[in-house]
Amino acid sequence: MIPYIEDNVFVITKEDVYLYSKMQDLFKIIQKCDRVDSKTLLDNTFTWLSEDYGPYENANKLIIEFKDNSFIIKFYQNLNREFNIEDICSICFCLNGSKNQDIASAFSLMFLDFLKEYSNPNERILK
Repeated sequence: MIPYIEDNVFVITKEDVYLYSKMQDLFKIIQKCDRVDSKTLLDNTFTWLSEDYGPYENANKLIIEFKDNSFIIKFYQNLNREFNIEDICSICFCLNGSKNQDIASAFSLMFLDFLKEYSNPNERILK
């Protein structure tokens, strides 16, 4: 686990062939499934408020921007959260009762694909 650092930035470029492809697929799903009443994608910037505990104004936030043929990922830890752990900025995509089930499921499937691609085949992925 990488500890949370304020002003964090992760950049995925075309050189990261596998992950870049997954992010392109994810953005296509977001564009297709985004809701008019609760937009998550504006001007090539996806914003997701964590769906874990408490009101959305106290939620951690994930922002993914597609800019200059790169995906720029940032995590924002909301210090007003009821349950804050200093070194963690968790983002929850609820798989049961999400504000946008299609987008939450797309992130979950991408994560599972990532585990399959990069896990040791001699170990069990999920225990």
